[in-house]
Amino acid sequence: MAKGEIFGGLPSWAKGIIAVAIVGGAGYVAYKLYKKAKDLAGNKSEKAVTNENIKEFDKLQTQGQKLSKPIPAYQQLVNDIVVKLNGCETVYTELDVIKAIIRIVKKPVDWYYLVSKFGNKDIEDCGTFGLSKTNYDLPTLLKDQLGSFVPLLQGKTFEQDGFKGTGMYRKSINLLNEYFKKIGVVI
Repeated sequence: MAKGEIFGGLPSWAKGIIAVAIVGGAGYVAYKLYKKAKDLAGNKSEKAVTNENIKEFDKLQTQGQKLSKPIPAYQQLVNDIVVKLNGCETVYTELDVIKAIIRIVKKPVDWYYLVSKFGNKDIEDCGTFGLSKTNYDLPTLLKDQLGSFVPLLQGKTFEQDGFKGTGMYRKSINLLNEYFKKIGVVI
């Protein structure tokens, strides 16, 4: 076999398929490298958010503030958030996450501890069947994923542990932000 005759005996349509497969494979590898570089850059800023919350939690704890719930409750909440916001969430799973956060987070020290326990997690992107994940810290995850339109009209209110949300919210994150405003937390 002479040099350059690797595909010499193949019909032209087969050569075309091989060429497309090679170009597609190279494009896929380039995309994965780009995505990995982007994720690494994003992880640095997300880890900075987590580290800031750890420092704030430590500061409040040295001032004598105590957590509202037992420590295992925060880890369970982290697990629940990951499960409910993994993949495609619905308005119902978003509201379940908000209710769970309201049950546990009663004051700023609780929020800072929750964020530090959450750290950074890979959350499956919607519709990718586990093939694509995004790495999030908790505040970024909530801002990104709690985006469903929440109709609370027709005499219905959102109630959880003494907090009542009424009216119409464009996004479910606004409901959580309203609760956080009442307890002195900013996402």
